[in-house]
Amino acid sequence: MSHYDHLAESGHPYLRRAAERAQTLCRARCQLALADEQFGNTPASSMHEFQQKVFLPAGRYVFQREIDRAQLEEELQKQYPQYNVRVVDAPMTEASRQKLQEFLGGVVGMKADVEQRAVVSGLLAYADMAQIDRMAEFWQNVLLTLAMRCGGPAAAKPVVEVEGVWNVRSSSDKFQKLNNFKVENVSGQDLTHAVIELVARNEWGEKAAHYVYLPKLEVAEAVRLVPHFRWNRRRLDFTNTMTVTCSIWSDQGTMVGRQAELKNPAPNPDPAGWRKDYLKFDREFTAAGEALGEAMQALSLLPIDPQRQKRILAEAAAPGACYVFRLSESEKTRRTLILNFKRLAADGTTFEAEIFDPADKKPFKADTPVWTGKIVADRKSGWVIRLDADWTFQIAADDRPVLSVPGPKGGDSEETKLPLLPVKGK
Repeated sequence: MSHYDHLAESGHPYLRRAAERAQTLCRARCQLALADEQFGNTPASSMHEFQQKVFLPAGRYVFQREIDRAQLEEELQKQYPQYNVRVVDAPMTEASRQKLQEFLGGVVGMKADVEQRAVVSGLLAYADMAQIDRMAEFWQNVLLTLAMRCGGPAAAKPVVEVEGVWNVRSSSDKFQKLNNFKVENVSGQDLTHAVIELVARNEWGEKAAHYVYLPKLEVAEAVRLVPHFRWNRRRLDFTNTMTVTCSIWSDQGTMVGRQAELKNPAPNPDPAGWRKDYLKFDREFTAAGEALGEAMQALSLLPIDPQRQKRILAEAAAPGACYVFRLSESEKTRRTLILNFKRLAADGTTFEAEIFDPADKKPFKADTPVWTGKIVADRKSGWVIRLDADWTFQIAADDRPVLSVPGPKGGDSEETKLPLLPVKGK
C-alpha cells in the first residue's frame, strides 16, 4: 500500500483523492484478512470475548452512524424544504443495517452460531466480496476514465485474445470450473501502460467486472487473471458457459468490446440445482456478512501510518468541509449541530471552524463564534486536530472523521466519539 503514498502527495487534487480512495479500499481488505486471521481461526472458547469486547462496540458505532445519517437527513430536509439536503456517507444497504440490528439485539442467538469458527470466516468472506465490488466500482468511476484518455488510437486488428483455463473442481467431482482467464498479447508488438477490462456474463445473466493494470505486456506474452472473488466462491461452480467482453487501453492502441465465448469442457450436469442452493445460502448470509465486515472496519487492527493519517486529516478539515453530528445534552435529548471548517492558516496546521445549530444559525457557544484548532500528535490516536474546549477532530480506524468530546466535568464518564456525517446542501 506504500506505493499509493507517492500519488497521495501529488499536487493534482484528482490524483490525490484517487490515491487516498484506493488505499482506503486496500486497507479495508487487509483489515478483513486480519479479522479472519484473528477471529475466524480463534478457538471457540474465546468467541464470547470476541462478541463482548470486539463485535458489540464496533457494531454499535457503525449502526449508530447509520441511524444518525437517516434521522439527520429527514430532520434537515424538513427544516429546509427549499433545499435538496443530502446527508452522505451511507456504507451499508438497508438489508445490512437490518441484519446488524438483529445481531446487536440477539447476542445469545449469535453465540450459538459463532461457536463454530467457520461461521466467522464465512461471513467475512461475504464482506470481502462486497469490498471487491467497491474496488470494481472505483475502477469504473475513477481509473477507467484516465485509461480512456491515455489510450492510443483504435486498433485495426485484435490486440489481445481471451481464453478460459478450467480445472476439476475437486477430487469428488467429475465436472470442471473456471480457474482463471488467460489474456494473450496478439498485437505483434509490446504493449505498455495497458489497462484491461474483462466483463464476464454467465448463462444466468449475472455479470462480474475485472480490471488490471500492466506496465508492460510483451508480444505473445500471456497473463492469468483470477476471477472475481464472488464468482470464484459463489458462481463458478454452476457456470458452464460465459461471454467475456474484453477491452484494453495501451500506449500502442485501444480495443473496446471484443467478445469471446468460454465453454466448460466438462460441465456441471445440474447447474440449475446448484444455483438454487447457492442463492438460498446467499440470501441468508450476504447481509449478515456485509454488516459484520462493516463493523470490522471500526477496529484498529492495522497499524497507523502517521503521514497518511495526517494527509487524510488535513483533507477532511479543508476549508468548506461541513459535517453534521448529534450531541447528547441529556439522557433523552440529542441536539443537532453543524461543524463547518472555514479557514486554514498559512502555516498549514492551524484551522478555524464554526459550530452552530442549523435551525437558527446561532453559535453552539455564544462566547465562541469561531473555534480554533491545531494539528498535534496524540499518543493513542496519531495525528488529530485539537479544538477549543478540549474537543478533538480525528480520523477513525475506518478512515472516517469523528469528533471526540470530553465527558462532563467531575464525572466518571470518558470522552465520547461522535460520528461526523458529511452534508451537502443545494
